[in-house]
Amino acid sequence: MLRIEEAETLVFDPVHGENERTVLQRIGLQSSTENTQCKVRMEKRTLVFMPHCPKELTNNLLYSNLRFCDKQNKSTVSNLVLISNSISNVLLRTPDSKIKKFGSILKIAEDSNLVKETNIINSFKFSDIFNDLAVHEFTGPTEDLLKGISTPVYEDEDTEMI
Repeated sequence: MLRIEEAETLVFDPVHGENERTVLQRIGLQSSTENTQCKVRMEKRTLVFMPHCPKELTNNLLYSNLRFCDKQNKSTVSNLVLISNSISNVLLRTPDSKIKKFGSILKIAEDSNLVKETNIINSFKFSDIFNDLAVHEFTGPTEDLLKGISTPVYEDEDTEMI
């Protein structure tokens, strides 16, 4: 279904301490200590799991993969499969002024039909936890669309990022 190759797995959370990284290593997962704030390009089909993350991180991940191309000159965003808060719900619940500051790439992706979103039905016993997750798959942008995308910049006092 997702067409993701088996490969090395990298786990990162800015609040992971040495104990968490040790456990991850023992179960065969790689852990990073570098906080890239999701400015990472997906060179091959990649599943990214980011429940409850700030919209700025999703925005950075999309920007990093919309603006850059792989060896076939194709936007790497089509390599991305993202499980995160529903992008459409984030845009619906966030004032336009905040979207312009923190989620402009999310808006571009949705308005340009670059994202296919499939909601995940919450079967957890608490309905207020994991209640807004969705699987997102992306298609590459047109050249004209890429010309209008600028690097996201966030003011430290306004951001939710760690």
